[in-house]
Amino acid sequence: MKKGMAILIVGLAVLAGVLVFVIPSDERSEESRDLKELRDPSARPSDGLGRDDRDLNESSCQDAGGTWNPCGSACRTDPDAICIELCVEYCECKTDDECPSGYRCGDFVDGVGVCR
Repeated sequence: MKKGMAILIVGLAVLAGVLVFVIPSDERSEESRDLKELRDPSARPSDGLGRDDRDLNESSCQDAGGTWNPCGSACRTDPDAICIELCVEYCECKTDDECPSGYRCGDFVDGVGVCR
């Protein structure tokens, strides 16, 4: 009897958790729908770094004067590290001016940095 009651209580607790945390969007409160309508879907939230809306990619890198490296080392800042062979894309730079808006040139190795 005690075991059955414990199973029933656990089952009810799980059901209550599902009902609280999984609410279909059409059943959300009017206030949450109003907030959603106020947001501009084309605007991305600010990352606080003043970056423009473009991602750091080959085009934005080259437009800023940087050099796009499609297969850079994942361990470029630690050449003595044991590193897996994994290509990492990054924008190489020598100054902040060679990085897209909001990115900074850093992690220098032999005078060449990457935009971060």
